[in-house]
Amino acid sequence: MIRERLKENYEKTSDTKRCDFVEWVIICNYMDKEDFDNLFRLEELKEGEFFSIIDFLCRQECYMTLFMIIARHLKRFQNEDISFIEDTELIDDIEQRFERLKEFTDFVVPML
Repeated sequence: MIRERLKENYEKTSDTKRCDFVEWVIICNYMDKEDFDNLFRLEELKEGEFFSIIDFLCRQECYMTLFMIIARHLKRFQNEDISFIEDTELIDDIEQRFERLKEFTDFVVPML
């Protein structure tokens, strides 16, 4: 019964929203209860709880939902820890790689 209703609802869904619909079926059907409950309080979650949801979305290829969460919670994905630069041995061709990145991104990378 529910399967038929899901199929009907899918058919009624606009083409641009069908991907979202399928992802939410996957989430509702396969995500464990704790992660599902945590979806509704993302801003309160500890790192492990938050990234458990991100991991699920990646493994299940729920990319539209993943992108939505990333956009809404961008700060959790930003690494501004300068100690990485201070503590890491840099490869010899890092400057050339920075140059190549200019083709890939609009982020302007000041060079050394």
